[in-house]
Amino acid sequence: MSKKFVIILFIFSIINFVCSASAVNPGSISDPLISKSYVDRFLSFRAVELKSGTVLKPNSGGIIVFLSGKIRYISKTGKEVSDLTAGRMIRAGTYLSSNHMYIIIQDAEFELQVKENSLAMVFGVSDSNLNIKDTEKK
Repeated sequence: MSKKFVIILFIFSIINFVCSASAVNPGSISDPLISKSYVDRFLSFRAVELKSGTVLKPNSGGIIVFLSGKIRYISKTGKEVSDLTAGRMIRAGTYLSSNHMYIIIQDAEFELQVKENSLAMVFGVSDSNLNIKDTEKK
């Protein structure tokens, strides 16, 4: 190959690389920073009414905001739940505060026992992740 051909090929390769790199805009539909399903999971929230006697067993990654009522955190293994509003960890046996946001950090053997009728908002938690079990006797 001639020296002239190699130089032309090299210049063409650089131009091709620059054009292809600038063709995609970061954060656009063709190159998202995060996927739509991830955003939908964490931005979609819903209100859930919880009857007294209900037991919640949410899995990790869920976010729960208790709006009213009395809910107690029970853990057989001593694991803690993170209270994002207060910036602290919640120990087993503690009643959760109203209008506080809690994140379920890890899967563990724990449950949230509803002591009074309560209202909660859940983020990124499906019905199957909530594992709501009604313990009231009918």
